[in-house]
Amino acid sequence: VQRHAGPDETIETKKAPASSAGPDFNRILAGSEGILGVITEATMQVHSLPEVREFQAFMFPTFSDGIAALRGFVQDECLPGLARLMDAKEMAFVSSLAREEPPFQTMLAKGMKWYLKSVKGFDPAQQCLLFVCIEGSKDNTYAQRKGIRRVVSRNGGVALGKGPGTKWYHEVFQFPLMRDMVYSHGIIGDAAETATVWSNIEPLYEYVQEAMQKTWDELDVSGYVMCHLSHVYETGTSIYFILVCPEIEGMEIEQHKKIREAVTRAMLEAGGTLTHHHAVGSHLKHLLTEENGATAVTALRAVKESLDHCNIMNPGKVLPDSAPEPDWKNMEISSPGDVSEQTEPDRQRHAHPVSAANSYGAS
Repeated sequence: VQRHAGPDETIETKKAPASSAGPDFNRILAGSEGILGVITEATMQVHSLPEVREFQAFMFPTFSDGIAALRGFVQDECLPGLARLMDAKEMAFVSSLAREEPPFQTMLAKGMKWYLKSVKGFDPAQQCLLFVCIEGSKDNTYAQRKGIRRVVSRNGGVALGKGPGTKWYHEVFQFPLMRDMVYSHGIIGDAAETATVWSNIEPLYEYVQEAMQKTWDELDVSGYVMCHLSHVYETGTSIYFILVCPEIEGMEIEQHKKIREAVTRAMLEAGGTLTHHHAVGSHLKHLLTEENGATAVTALRAVKESLDHCNIMNPGKVLPDSAPEPDWKNMEISSPGDVSEQTEPDRQRHAHPVSAANSYGAS
């Protein structure tokens, strides 16, 4: 962040690789979801396009083996640029949506399934699938490829080659488009994501599965929970749950709220974060205190009051019990000073967030 425009003042941060001069305002502002102002200027880091970029796929006997491999990548310093581990349920779901392949590819796929089950002893109901992207210079990717294969082999995985990984990459961004389609067929489809440390991944995964089964039973529906790990860090990973179940006619909104509340509370109770990358917004703000504690929320509310005392920047978001969006058409300017004492820029700045942004040169 270089320039951040609020209703009253502008904050500018320096171009520097690091600083110990108090809290990092770049993080405070970028992570505020717009409740403190608008980022109007930013400095970005640019990387050269990789010389080599390839996708690989690997199958593991169990989800536990796949998790161990992800941790092994970190420990052996060969973590790929992308790593996505699907549990057995998500792998089965994605496989069911696969397009019909040419005869030769179909024959190869059947042969691999036979090999995994009959020779390697994999249980189709337990096995999980890992996609990785290896990218960089030729020398670096050669060393990384060797490291990845060593870790995969150590954890009982089997290489499936480049084909499945490349195919997945070109189709993965079509999956979110399915949500609207399934809603039109009377099916609820939603997602919830969290993050936790390595030692807690499996306990959290199991806890959420059990909690959601109780929710399906209470709703008297047949639900489905699938999962993947998609962001790998030195100390743990993100965990992304996808939830699907039939709608209950006449109770769709209440049913959706109950499902969302159940999965989110289960993630928190099991030691996960409130969210990993979807953020808080309005639908998770009532749980922010459980995530960060009352003192931290009070401090954030004080920052909000200091930078946006009129509550015009993304109102009603992030903070628990935050005021709803003002009635812009009938809004009365209460500060600073009387309307008659304000200059035209002051009136613009306090009338509407768009005007506030424009008064600082944003468009």
